[in-house]
Amino acid sequence: MMFRTGIGRLQGSYSGAIHNMLPNFLIVGAAKSGTTSVYEYLNDHPQVYMSPVKEPYFFSFMDTVPDFRGPFDEKTNKEEIITSRTEYELLYEGVTDEIAIGESSNAYLYLEGTAENIKKLVPACKIVIILRDPVSRAFSHFLQHKMLGTETLEFEKAIEKENERKQKNWRWHYQYADQGMYYGQVKRYLDVFGREQVKVYLFDNLVADPAQMMINLGQFLGIDPEFYNNYDFQRFNKTGLPKSQTMHHLIRHQNPVRKIAHAVVPLFLRERMVSFIEKINYNYEDKPTLDPDTKMKLKRLFEPDIKKTAGLIGRDLTMWLPEDRQ
Repeated sequence: MMFRTGIGRLQGSYSGAIHNMLPNFLIVGAAKSGTTSVYEYLNDHPQVYMSPVKEPYFFSFMDTVPDFRGPFDEKTNKEEIITSRTEYELLYEGVTDEIAIGESSNAYLYLEGTAENIKKLVPACKIVIILRDPVSRAFSHFLQHKMLGTETLEFEKAIEKENERKQKNWRWHYQYADQGMYYGQVKRYLDVFGREQVKVYLFDNLVADPAQMMINLGQFLGIDPEFYNNYDFQRFNKTGLPKSQTMHHLIRHQNPVRKIAHAVVPLFLRERMVSFIEKINYNYEDKPTLDPDTKMKLKRLFEPDIKKTAGLIGRDLTMWLPEDRQ
């Protein structure tokens, strides 16, 4: 079973070894911070092999039975999480002579215990973290769930319901604000892997100069960074609203067509098909905007964590603070 064929690989060496067909680097999050775009950019590099399933979530749920109990969580429990190491290793069966072998599961940064699981199985693994202004990240994540039809509340009410939803064991996606409390999340990875194995980037830099960021990331991963000098950087996983609700429900909710596709089409091909249909069906221009008062309240909420995170990673994050604190 081959997910990807070789296309003229460049020769090289990498400091992290493959451990029984496991990755030697991981993009761990944060969600809605450009991880899908970086996944695609790396997937185009001839010295990189990326898991054909973008978000297998294996290291967060290995050898467990997911039991999230939100109204739309059954699909996540049954279809979206790989828990078997044997099944996970099959994702890398197509590896040939690539130098960097990786995957991108944005839950890895947020979910506790994940860093320790990675360390147990792949101790030399390199960790890539991308952080985004937590207010815009939270609102973008909320809009994505509106797009998918899995969020029924308005943004402010959904923020108020986070603790209640967490106590009821709704999946982590609904923790819009809590996922933006980066300090503890990043510190876990620095404590487990050390600063030499962890690279932290900012979404702001990815948007402003993707070539510079990808060249730096290429150097971190030990691949040829010159590949990105004349690369065409497109944006992926943009948030939009469906033009056709019928098409949206066809690809995102339980129905006979989805059941047949799930039975006969491999997961990685289903992901590609859904992505293609969404590009056609979603309006990415006319989106709701965040209420200014809500924005300011959230900026105040995140301010202490932003300051601690800035000190932890040694980066200037004042652009994320309230205007009167910049």
